[in-house]
Amino acid sequence: MRLTTWNVNGYRSAVRGGFWDLIGRIQPHVLMLQEIKCHPERLRLDESQPPGWHTAWTPADKAGYAGTAVWSREPIEPLEAPPDPDGRVTLVRTAGLVVGSLYVPSGTAGPERQAFKETWLTRLQPWAQALAERAEPVILGGDLNIAHSRWDLHDPVANRAHTGFLPRERAWLDELLQVGWIDLQRCVVGPELQAPHSFWSRRRKDRLNRGWRLDYVLGNDLAARMLRGAETHQEGGVSISDHAPVSVDLAS
Repeated sequence: MRLTTWNVNGYRSAVRGGFWDLIGRIQPHVLMLQEIKCHPERLRLDESQPPGWHTAWTPADKAGYAGTAVWSREPIEPLEAPPDPDGRVTLVRTAGLVVGSLYVPSGTAGPERQAFKETWLTRLQPWAQALAERAEPVILGGDLNIAHSRWDLHDPVANRAHTGFLPRERAWLDELLQVGWIDLQRCVVGPELQAPHSFWSRRRKDRLNRGWRLDYVLGNDLAARMLRGAETHQEGGVSISDHAPVSVDLAS
């Protein structure tokens, strides 16, 4: 069973750019989307309820902004998630798992947005800890807007004072991994090896060599026991979005 997380940087734009061709090659069973930038009721039916998929959408109040979704090949039971005007969390039960799609705010717009990001992370922590402690397999996938270690970005020295790699942000992710979450990609790659990057600035011509790993699939202990593999589909971050899809394969 393959679960894939992807910040699509606008669902409608991604569809125009080749979203369905890549999804056809990846073949996910469950899909966690971030930054959908749309409201499902304003989409065509075949876009909001694609054939063969069950969908749960959490759009932002603001049109054309943020938002998350979870799609599954199996029926979905929506679960309560922290309310958020930006639609940054979608939580469901499907395919024998609890699955969450998470989109952490970015701090790149300046100090006010960085402060907002850090407040948001602090508020999320108790919910995330309780979610990891559930007595069932839980997967949390999404764009965390944090590179956890020096092995997760191209230049840790130059970026040590930049949002996304600040010590307090990385400490937040440390705490998340101490309360029951497991970085499933790291289980495959190893703790101190360069991991495949999943985000690149489109402003750089050499972006594939200067990326960040901002997109994660986390699992609680019960989900981690099911892990069989992980893959980053970097082509999706070149032609469709500025983020690449990241997949994990679980024993069903």
